[in-house]
Amino acid sequence: RALAGVRGSLISGDQPRSLIRAARHYDAGVSICIALCVRTCAVHLPPPSLPLPVCAWAVAEAAARVDLAGGWTDTPPLCFEAGGLVINAAITIDGRLPIGARARRIPQPEIRIRYCGGASGLSSAEPAPPPVLCRALADLDDYGSPAAPGALAKAVVLFCGLVRIPEGGEGEVGA
Repeated sequence: RALAGVRGSLISGDQPRSLIRAARHYDAGVSICIALCVRTCAVHLPPPSLPLPVCAWAVAEAAARVDLAGGWTDTPPLCFEAGGLVINAAITIDGRLPIGARARRIPQPEIRIRYCGGASGLSSAEPAPPPVLCRALADLDDYGSPAAPGALAKAVVLFCGLVRIPEGGEGEVGA
């Protein structure tokens, strides 16, 4: 209710400037909330009994989500003012799970992030972008910037504890 009151006071002037100002405030508030959620997210995975052998693959796949009603009402700022309710369905495509990721242990002390087709928007005719290489811990620093190459994969690596950044944040990925 308090947020709705602030929004009302920002746009009560009925001028385009007021609407733009309200949008900027909402955008800043949403960015702060999302950053806080990402920073405080902890994933507790049991450690594997044995590390994967070098060159072995780990694969994760999931169905795609299709919003049938209420899409995005469960995200800020809408959910702050009115709650949110979404009806969706999980689907496969040609009997296959369309979303996935693969990881392979390599002998080099580095992380290579490659995007291939599908969610990245690449068609089979487009060349794949070059891989993102992370050899130093500083290469993972931009995980919180959505526009940074490999940001989502870097966030997964950090928040799953696959790589830990010590106080001071210096060192090599494999150290």
